[in-house]
Amino acid sequence: MGVRPTLLLVSLAGCVLLTPQDRAEHTDADGDGVPASRDCDDADAAVGRPSEEVCNAVDDDCDGEVDEGLSPDRDGDGFGDDDPDAEGCFVGWVAQGGDCDDRDPHAFPGAPERCDGVPNDCETAWSPDDELGVVTWVAQDGEAWEDWTTAFASGAPGAPALLTLPADGTLHVCRGIDAFAVRLTAADPDGLEVRGRGISSPDDAEAADAWPVLSGADGGAEPGPVLSVSGASARLQLRRLQLVGGQSTALQPGGGLSVRGGRDILVRDVVVANNLAAADAPGAAGVHAQFVERLALVDVEVRDNRTAAGGGGAGLFALGTDVRVDGAWFHHNEARGAGGGVYLDGSRLEAWDSAFEDNEGADGGGALFVSGGSDGYLYDTVFAGNVGDLGGAARVEGNLSCFAVREGPTFSDQVARYAGAVYAVLGAGRASFDGCTVGSNQVTPGRSAAAIDAPDLVVGASGTESPEDLHYRITGPWWFCELATGCYGDVAD
Repeated sequence: MGVRPTLLLVSLAGCVLLTPQDRAEHTDADGDGVPASRDCDDADAAVGRPSEEVCNAVDDDCDGEVDEGLSPDRDGDGFGDDDPDAEGCFVGWVAQGGDCDDRDPHAFPGAPERCDGVPNDCETAWSPDDELGVVTWVAQDGEAWEDWTTAFASGAPGAPALLTLPADGTLHVCRGIDAFAVRLTAADPDGLEVRGRGISSPDDAEAADAWPVLSGADGGAEPGPVLSVSGASARLQLRRLQLVGGQSTALQPGGGLSVRGGRDILVRDVVVANNLAAADAPGAAGVHAQFVERLALVDVEVRDNRTAAGGGGAGLFALGTDVRVDGAWFHHNEARGAGGGVYLDGSRLEAWDSAFEDNEGADGGGALFVSGGSDGYLYDTVFAGNVGDLGGAARVEGNLSCFAVREGPTFSDQVARYAGAVYAVLGAGRASFDGCTVGSNQVTPGRSAAAIDAPDLVVGASGTESPEDLHYRITGPWWFCELATGCYGDVAD
């Protein structure tokens, strides 16, 4: 019988024998989360991260290269310029390239399209048509922004979207295929701007018919202005827009634009057209301005607005407002009351290089009605083809003066029952026409054929009997002047 071998088991409690490879897998000396086996410098926590290379003069991704594949990200949108103009990186360079405009933080691959005239998503086949109907609000600092496209598109004819604008910032509206059925309200705006962008083509971008159309949708169930602004210190700018299809009401006068209170309102490159004042409204089918410190209408077109019943000021109704129009064109506005183009009530008007053509005021002042307590100052402005009962061009119960800076204001081809060009009421105010030109105006056959009928017309020195001393100048055949009573001519039957 043989001897059985004995197996000796030795337990080494608490001892684990690791190979160098095992040790590297479980060691992270710099605490960067990357084990020493995959960290090319386990003594530096900034080295060895497998995510991306950064500009720090070290091999962050452990591929044997330093600061490779980086592009400058000047606008901080996370995407860099693929064609940098500097050698070697510096702080602000990133690993992700492809930025088509490294000066605009809103332009990068995959960015949402905004109404700003640039390819935000960096598509090579981008065209302005990519911004059709896009509406973008941008804060004053240029950083915060919101997409209003869906809100603007939610309205429909007869049911416009009712939207409240922010107090400040800029709302950029790109023209859509159809008009935007919206009614906008701004309460106490402080530095708010609404700016349109015409995108049909570069050649048409400046043309008025290429600008975005904001339509009140012809009243609908809740008629009112296309844009309503209120607030004693309101500041607002409107540019490159068309305001159409609104309806002035008794509670919200002004079909296209209604401004109640305000410090500075600038309307530039805007069309206000085809708006209506309802029968119970005071007038103001196009623009209504009430107690505004400064209202400027620059290069605007106000046309085809009309009032119902006895409403006046189909184009513009100004109450207690200081108005300046410069390069404006008021035409084909129709008021069932006075002032087809403009109605001034306790207001002041300066008209520079503007034109009032083919307007109608049933109660007088086809183009302009100047009420008591109002002042009108005309500089190089043309009145032509206007029609009114008393004064084809203007009915004056306050003060009206002409000034010839270059060619001087002209009154021509007006039609009226009385006072073909201007009718001024006895004792109401002062009408001075020094520098004006009046000619070829008409009145209804058989009526008083006065080009200017101004019983209280201011003349030269007291007792003057010479027509040359009158404060106006008359041109055209068959006209002659009579002191302080007007200028008369023959009228065919």
